Amino acid sequence: MIPIPGYPQPIGAKTEVVAAIRGPASYVAIVPGTPPTGGQLIQVRDLGLKYLEHAQCTLTQDGLYEAVVTAATVIAGPIPVASFRLMWRVAATGVECAPGTVLNNVGVAVRAVGIG
Repeated sequence: MIPIPGYPQPIGAKTEVVAAIRGPASYVAIVPGTPPTGGQLIQVRDLGLKYLEHAQCTLTQDGLYEAVVTAATVIAGPIPVASFRLMWRVAATGVECAPGTVLNNVGVAVRAVGIG
């Protein structure tokens, strides 16, 4: 385990953002690779942060879907990233949504912690 530089920190020492994110109009499945592709790319600057250190999402309001945060860049150590991908899954099964699934009628709340 490699702690992220600057941690441990007291609560409130980093910038924390909670934002609503709508799903994509036509989902593209995650494709493993270096770096992975697909999913829903989220730019950290759109959340008002310079770098992301941690993020997590809620279920959609109807409870049908969940969004899982995945790194959008390859991290060769504890380096904060400037973007991340959401993998959308069916909450009841944990299976990734099929390509083409319409998700722009649902959304999740994301809690992001990083450098503002």
